[in-house]
Amino acid sequence: MAENFKAKIAFVSSGPSSRPHYGSLTPLIPKDVSVDFKGLELYGDRLYEIEGKKDLIVRKIGELVKEYNWDGVMVTAAPPEVLNPGLLDELRASLSVPVTTALNACVAALRAFSVTRVLLLTRT
Repeated sequence: MAENFKAKIAFVSSGPSSRPHYGSLTPLIPKDVSVDFKGLELYGDRLYEIEGKKDLIVRKIGELVKEYNWDGVMVTAAPPEVLNPGLLDELRASLSVPVTTALNACVAALRAFSVTRVLLLTRT
């Protein structure tokens, strides 16, 4: 018997679909929500290979929304947006479903907690 989900959400990565940490997210997903983990496979050894691929990212995600009938899209990691300025705006303009990016979601979370100062640590 098929399960009835209230929402079918996409978790889209610019890299591969299979990452070991994706499994750790499943306990956070509500029972009535289905999450598809999809990778666009846009880079090999270097994440910076996605720079300047905004149009390709938008097109591929649009195709996947239609193919999988998603109700919403989450684009993971900051680099796709940092290396492709305007990505969120173009996704919102071209998709028929709600979309967020890692940077957008982080800002929303910080605002929800009234955070006024942030320390950002990263590695290259």
